[in-house]
Amino acid sequence: MRRLLIALISLLVSPIVLGDVLLELAEKNSFAGRFTQHVVSADGVLLESSAGQFRMLRPDFFWWQIESPERQLLVAAGDTLTQIDWDLEVVVEREITTQTRSALHWLLAPRSELEESFAIEIAGTEARLTPREDGIGFLSI
Repeated sequence: MRRLLIALISLLVSPIVLGDVLLELAEKNSFAGRFTQHVVSADGVLLESSAGQFRMLRPDFFWWQIESPERQLLVAAGDTLTQIDWDLEVVVEREITTQTRSALHWLLAPRSELEESFAIEIAGTEARLTPREDGIGFLSI
């Protein structure tokens, strides 16, 4: 299984560091920032990296623009995900189910749902979510 690690930069606009970054995140109705995403093999080998920007609006909207290395735009609204690959000139729409939820969808999830699905480790301004069961699609967020 590949491991998906996502580093969200400028996610929390407030300079105040609270004890629980997930609590602070849950209190926001919308947020935006830049991201760096790494796909790592189970052996820890870096398979690919990408960077870009994102916007999120609760309860179920996100906009994820990959700027490099390949330009893509992913927009989720309700239960539909639209993926636009600008370089390949392809548009794909698909239904979002519990099994196909992305890391961004999990960031929009209520804390109670996160606690049911993930073991949560919090250290300062970072949180690591490790799925309690297989089938989530990644080893950690």
